[in-house]
Amino acid sequence: MSGRNASSTHEVTKLSILLGIFLGVFVVLLVRLQFRSRQRLFEKPHCNAFVPRAYTVEELSQFDGKKKPQAFMGVKGIIYNVSLEWYGPEGPYSAFAGCDSSRQLGKVIVGRDEINADWTTLSPAHLQTLHEWEERLRSKYPAVGWITDPHKDFVKRAASLAP
Repeated sequence: MSGRNASSTHEVTKLSILLGIFLGVFVVLLVRLQFRSRQRLFEKPHCNAFVPRAYTVEELSQFDGKKKPQAFMGVKGIIYNVSLEWYGPEGPYSAFAGCDSSRQLGKVIVGRDEINADWTTLSPAHLQTLHEWEERLRSKYPAVGWITDPHKDFVKRAASLAP
């Protein structure tokens, strides 16, 4: 019987060693994970972070995913850095990138006929739809600026469009 006890003790020792190694690796990984998460708090933003600023319609048109590698979309004068997957050249919402798309979103139309035009003249139902789009975009994408319209072209363009 003493041979059996020695064998059993030897197996328990092996199991203890393996368990110790496993716990040691686990603790090391846990400490590294904690360190990395704390380190991220102090990292500088990536170089593709944008400092919010005013954009003209011409500047905004460069951010359609073709001319520049980002897609920007204006809604109610605020510009959002949107996903290339959805708003880039191959995306299903590419018609909305590189311009203020407020009227299109409010009226639920795809096209470029009503881009960069005053959205305040939309009907109440269209304004409600636009507000819902704005809330959705604001919750998903960072704002990178606002549209400047020194010549009041938005108002002029909207004058010929139906509410």
